[in-house]
Amino acid sequence: MDLLKICLFSFSVIYFVGCVPQYSNYKYMVFSGDGIAVLKKGQAKLEGLSGHGEMVTGYMLSRDSYKIKLNVDLNSFWPSVFLIAEIDDGSVLLEDDNRSQCGGFYYFPYRNKFEGRKIELRYEWSPPFLCANASPSKSDQVNSIKVYREGKLIGNELIKFELDLNGKVLNIDSV
Repeated sequence: MDLLKICLFSFSVIYFVGCVPQYSNYKYMVFSGDGIAVLKKGQAKLEGLSGHGEMVTGYMLSRDSYKIKLNVDLNSFWPSVFLIAEIDDGSVLLEDDNRSQCGGFYYFPYRNKFEGRKIELRYEWSPPFLCANASPSKSDQVNSIKVYREGKLIGNELIKFELDLNGKVLNIDSV
């Protein structure tokens, strides 16, 4: 009889506590400033996203000697953006300038760090409490890149952004 009570109690705990629905805020990056124009609007494509609406998903940063597209990553829960050199002949390359406190540039898919210059970068923001390298001298809401053409530095960009709320995402938290 004691074994039956233990089994029933264990089953009850697992059944009622095993998975708890949890909602998290969905935030995305919003860019503004000199030379930045809105290119397109759309919606995030996350499973479990509710209470969301249309948002700006594409920007263009225009300078005299280059252009950079900023495309919000619509498939990531973490605020992230693709930065793409507009000239596709390979003559304009982008490089991490390392002036951001949190987050960083990664290859897609996530979390593969790299060194060097690329035509396309992916920046993923991280909240300061997740950052081992947090420092008061660095901003937690900037994309900082160097722009090169044919090996020569032609620009330094400090692209500031804000985080905007656009719905909630259902997460399943297992105990």
